[in-house]
Amino acid sequence: MRRSVAILFGATIAAATCIAPLGGCAGDPTTLGAGFTAGDSGTRLTAIRSAARDNDVSKVPDIARRLNDDDPAVRVAAIAALRRLTGQDYGYSPSGTEAEREAIMRRFLDAHRQQQSTGGTGR
Repeated sequence: MRRSVAILFGATIAAATCIAPLGGCAGDPTTLGAGFTAGDSGTRLTAIRSAARDNDVSKVPDIARRLNDDDPAVRVAAIAALRRLTGQDYGYSPSGTEAEREAIMRRFLDAHRQQQSTGGTGR
């Protein structure tokens, strides 16, 4: 299963990379506000990668919600981004059950909320 997720992830990234130069991305989805919940996985991947690249810890809740995405490639990108931004993964597996993924998503959301209330900055 991990190999098929890795292959799917690579194919999705390759497709998104090929489409972007052709005008397939209308602006930065993170500034449009719809990137994380867009109907196409390529836009969701772009939003996730953008937030990770920019070290934007304020996007942790948006990224955490993608841990239960229908697209396994988005789930893989989301946990990679969360590891980078928070230093945590809570034992998450993109191929885990929906209930397992949901529980870990809630852990990320709770941890982020707690950090915000205590003035933490992420890591």
